[in-house]
Amino acid sequence: MVIWSGAEFEEHLRLRAEFLLRRLVEGVPFPDSEVELRNFVDKFQDVDDEQALSMFVRAFDRPAFRTPFQQESNLHAFQQAIDDTIRVLSTGIWRTRERAEIHRLPSLHHIRDAGIRSAVELTVRELDRKRGCEAHQIVCA
Repeated sequence: MVIWSGAEFEEHLRLRAEFLLRRLVEGVPFPDSEVELRNFVDKFQDVDDEQALSMFVRAFDRPAFRTPFQQESNLHAFQQAIDDTIRVLSTGIWRTRERAEIHRLPSLHHIRDAGIRSAVELTVRELDRKRGCEAHQIVCA
C-alpha cells in the first residue's frame, strides 16, 4: 500500500488525470466503487473533442517530429517515436520505452465529432505509412 501526502496526490492526479482534479476542485462527486471509478476514468466523459486534441498535441512534441529526417541520426529511435505516437492516438496509453505508463489520454475512439475522428484516423494511417517507408528505406511521397 502506498500513502501519498496531499501534494503528492495532486501531483499524481495532474500527471495521470487532470480532468479528475478539476472535478474534485469543482465539487462534482465521483463514483463510489473501484469498478465504477475505473469505468468513469476510461470513458473520459468530461473531455470534449477540443480538449482531447490538445492532449494529442503532447504526443507530437518530440524531436522526431521537429528534426528534418536527413539530420536524424537514429533511425530506430525515429521509428519508435512513430510507433509510440500511433499507440497513444489509438489506445490513449502513453508509455516510456521501458513500458512504464506516463499518462492516460482519450484515444481517437473517444472523439465524438465524425470529421475530427476521421482526421485523427487519417493521421494514424499516414504515420503508419511513414513508418513502413522508413523501415524499408524507400521514399514515400
